[in-house]
Amino acid sequence: MKKYILQIQKTILKNAGNEGPSNDLSVLLRVLSIFCIFHFLFLIFPIAYISNLYMTIFLIFGIGIMLGVIICTYENRTPAGLWLYNGFFLLYASLMSIFIGWEYFFVPMIFSTILLAFFALSLSLRIRLFYTSFCCVLTLILANSHYFLPLHTTPPLKIQIAILTLSTLLMFGTFTVISYAFYLKYTKSEEKIMQYTNRLEQMANTDALTTLWNRRAMNEHLMTLSKNFDKHKADFSVVILDIDFFKKVNDEYGHGMGDFVLKSLSYLFKTYMDGKGHVARWGGEEFLLTFENMDYDRAISYMETLRKRVEDQEFTFRDTTIRITITAGIEDYHSNIGLDQLLTKADEKLYLGKTSGRNRVVSAYTSV
Repeated sequence: MKKYILQIQKTILKNAGNEGPSNDLSVLLRVLSIFCIFHFLFLIFPIAYISNLYMTIFLIFGIGIMLGVIICTYENRTPAGLWLYNGFFLLYASLMSIFIGWEYFFVPMIFSTILLAFFALSLSLRIRLFYTSFCCVLTLILANSHYFLPLHTTPPLKIQIAILTLSTLLMFGTFTVISYAFYLKYTKSEEKIMQYTNRLEQMANTDALTTLWNRRAMNEHLMTLSKNFDKHKADFSVVILDIDFFKKVNDEYGHGMGDFVLKSLSYLFKTYMDGKGHVARWGGEEFLLTFENMDYDRAISYMETLRKRVEDQEFTFRDTTIRITITAGIEDYHSNIGLDQLLTKADEKLYLGKTSGRNRVVSAYTSV
């Protein structure tokens, strides 16, 4: 049984050709048409009971129309299916109100066709508003039709209950399905907006070459670290490092080798800093690292280990192998220093290291 239910669900949700977003409308029309087919099948019996032959034939005709709507959605003709569905329901609500009675909730089905018109992406706003106005006029006419078109007689109570029950079920079922379709559409739109927003935010915060944080993202993170220090005394240190003689690498081996070195180092830094802090490409061949929730001495030790790893690593690109070194300046944050001064001191230590031999980590303890 479950297998058959899944197969029916798969058939209903089947994409209609290359319609793209309008496939949502196709699925909606299929579900509504199936509802209507069952509604007409059950409604035939009370209508036939009161000997209304023409309306009985009309309901059988309606089943055929709903099948036609379903076929349209599978034949990549969903707009035609929409107009067929809406047009038939306008006729259905009109004839049933005139010949069976206004009080059986046939007219509210006209409102559901307005919702369908606004759900369809293919219709312009002008067409939607014109259709809404037409439905409003038609509803007003039908509301007063029983005064000048007394064409129906009052059926027995049990038939009244049957017709009213079926009409009410169709009305609530139709409005529920359409409302749910609008909900799904809204949810999809929200998800897409969130995805685009996250992608834009990631692009704004990520260096394209290395996929590390860029300067903007790291500045925001440094502000967060500063606030945490003021609140919770969470220690952190900042390292600004530079690749030694990187211009020489580009000049001698080409920018392909230079890019390879940047990406390889970035991966090394990111892997090494996992659980210790964060890393960003600060600009050109400069990187900024944060050692978080640890004292200054421990941060220096970690940074020295990283420097040695870089020194020991070989970089092979297109059968060419080179070695490189890095120079770094490290400064710890404390209450007497702001972020600007922190970065200035770290940069001064980097400069000191570059002018005193390179391939070293310069800290407050370093004597040059």
